[in-house]
Amino acid sequence: MRDKIFINVGDVIKNPDEVWMTYYKNKSAQYRYVKFYGDKKTMIVPVDVNMGMDENNKDNLLKIKTWFLLDKEEEKNKRVGVLIYKK
Repeated sequence: MRDKIFINVGDVIKNPDEVWMTYYKNKSAQYRYVKFYGDKKTMIVPVDVNMGMDENNKDNLLKIKTWFLLDKEEEKNKRVGVLIYKK
């Protein structure tokens, strides 16, 4: 299933309906990009943010952790943290 929805990851990150941020004690954070597909399905792409500097890039690094499609009841538990963007 995940291989079939991979094609949508770029769209979710570029055109999210919501972005949630969770900050952790180890100075890392996670953004959860959320895209609603009609009334029945929601795709969520969690992205880890490395708050440190990379010696080559000198910027914060983003790393896509996974992606998944959920029904409306399941997605409520995944939309957590601070809402930092809403379309």
